Amino acid sequence: MALRKLQDWKGRLLSMAGRCVLIQAVLNALQQHYMFSTALPITASLELEKYARSFLWKGTSARLHTISWEVVTTSKSEGGLGLRRLSVLCEAVLGVVAFGFIVNPSSIFPFFASKYKWRGNPWEIEEPRRASLVWKNLCRDIWKKTQFSIVRKALLAFMLWHIWKGRNGCIFNHTYPQPYVIVSKVLAHVRECLKRLVKEKVDCN
Repeated sequence: MALRKLQDWKGRLLSMAGRCVLIQAVLNALQQHYMFSTALPITASLELEKYARSFLWKGTSARLHTISWEVVTTSKSEGGLGLRRLSVLCEAVLGVVAFGFIVNPSSIFPFFASKYKWRGNPWEIEEPRRASLVWKNLCRDIWKKTQFSIVRKALLAFMLWHIWKGRNGCIFNHTYPQPYVIVSKVLAHVRECLKRLVKEKVDCN
């Protein structure tokens, strides 16, 4: 559908600025609706970006691509045209969904947690053979992605900060993510410190 919309405009007289606005309206805006429920395959993202790149530079006549697509897709403040790369946009949208599960557990989160027997630890998330598209894409593109993405770093930082600023969590007895344990091997017990809370050591303001 997005390609047909661009093809309908291809024969018309549009400046480069007009083609840029059309790409933003057609490719970026329309695809976000699908990204909230499913991740675009890499091949599909590359194909759409290829068509957008060709439409931006060629229009109705063949022209050379004088600037790389990496520069074009940067923000305007950095010298680009503000176009978004679909692969990055898809990961960001799925990050919004994962962020909603964390900050708003009273929404649809209990349903997913109960259905797929998830205890809330993103490092122990499982991908059942028969699962919804949302859950599969969260497993593949956010939590189990081999590359430590920016979205996953942001989610991890948010989760760790909420653990640290907890009001009732005991510093030594609280369960932290494994890479960030407070004490891995106890050599001595300090009785007077065992009852101290996180809020006594961290300024939440």
